[in-house]
Amino acid sequence: MSTTLSITQLPSVVRRYLELQESADATHAADLFAEDASVSDEGRTYHGREEIRAWIAASKAAYEYSMEFLGARETDELVGISFRLTGNFPGGTVDLEYQFRIDSNGQITHLYFA
Repeated sequence: MSTTLSITQLPSVVRRYLELQESADATHAADLFAEDASVSDEGRTYHGREEIRAWIAASKAAYEYSMEFLGARETDELVGISFRLTGNFPGGTVDLEYQFRIDSNGQITHLYFA
């Protein structure tokens, strides 16, 4: 079963990730991930904080975009947040769901984009 969430109802680690993602030094967002966490994006998977930090830096350098919150949901296994991204990437606009898995310590263990 899925529960609908407002942006203010998101788990604190997810809200912090989103804040840092839009900051000048987004690479600090990697500190919110568990040591053995993974991120899957654009057909690649990044393992551990250092690879995740490098992925964040590369993404930030490659693309400029704005995000419009479309909605959020929570299940037993994940927190999904939907955004419309508009920017300088191929296609210019895309709707994505950020799918977070969070451990009992409040750290992100996996981030997948659907």
